Amino acid sequence: QLMLDYQPVADLRTGEVLGVEALVRWQHPTLGLLAPGDFIALAEETGDIDAVGAWVLDTATRQGAAWRHTLDHCADLWIAVNLSPFQLANPHSVTTIQHILADPTVQADHVVLEITETALTSDIEGGIAILNTLKRFGVRIAIDDFGSGYSSLSTLARLPVDILKIDRSF
Repeated sequence: QLMLDYQPVADLRTGEVLGVEALVRWQHPTLGLLAPGDFIALAEETGDIDAVGAWVLDTATRQGAAWRHTLDHCADLWIAVNLSPFQLANPHSVTTIQHILADPTVQADHVVLEITETALTSDIEGGIAILNTLKRFGVRIAIDDFGSGYSSLSTLARLPVDILKIDRSF
């Protein structure tokens, strides 16, 4: 019952779509279409987030590879996927992420892994180590909602981050 919506990211000067962000939705049989805010916390609480996150990453990266392969104007299209803090904290989940990224058809250099600023607050050193491990596959790392937590700029400078998405409160 899970599905992905893809939100385009375009160059404002040219209108060219550079990439897409994969956003999971749940087509619930009685409640209708549910946004992530309606079910991700429950998936994290029950431990199902590992399976959900792996499915999202695998499905989105394969779709991106298919678009790059079949559509001429999408040769450099990148796919952004959100990771839960619970995925980063679970060694089994990190291994699954690595397995997905190691598949050459995924083209990890066309993948952006997004994490929230608060995902790193409980174990900054462990978070840095995991992000560095994932970066070895060629992915880019984005910090989403920066400014919503308590990270300092000196902490940000230590993170292996390529993209910084500022929280809308700024």
